[in-house]
Amino acid sequence: MGKMQRAWMTFVGTAGLTAAVAVSTALPAAAYSPGTATPYRPVYRAATGAYDYHCSYARWRSGARVTWHCNLYMRDFETFPNLTLVQQHSGSWTPGSASYTTPTYHKPMVVGNGQLCTAAWALSVDGGTNTTYACN
Repeated sequence: MGKMQRAWMTFVGTAGLTAAVAVSTALPAAAYSPGTATPYRPVYRAATGAYDYHCSYARWRSGARVTWHCNLYMRDFETFPNLTLVQQHSGSWTPGSASYTTPTYHKPMVVGNGQLCTAAWALSVDGGTNTTYACN
């Protein structure tokens, strides 16, 4: 074999090995951002004598199980900004579509020196949301 032929075979062999390593090296999976959690402020319904509230969750990746939380808090003006948990609701769903809305929850009217706040947050394998509040 001549010098030129050996140099060419070395080049082809090195290029092939480099290509094989590049193809077999796993690339990191695409990163997904968590969706959103939206609380809706409690609304008093005179007909029922209760406050109604709910939460919704949107833009979550299809197929990734989401654990959601939709809680009702009382913010007492005397101990402001402390929040006291009044009702707690949580569950999970695996999005086929990207959104979910909880049922409407009811809390009989309470007389007090404060306001009611709905809080929403959620988690999935893609991460979680911060807790967001909506107060009446």
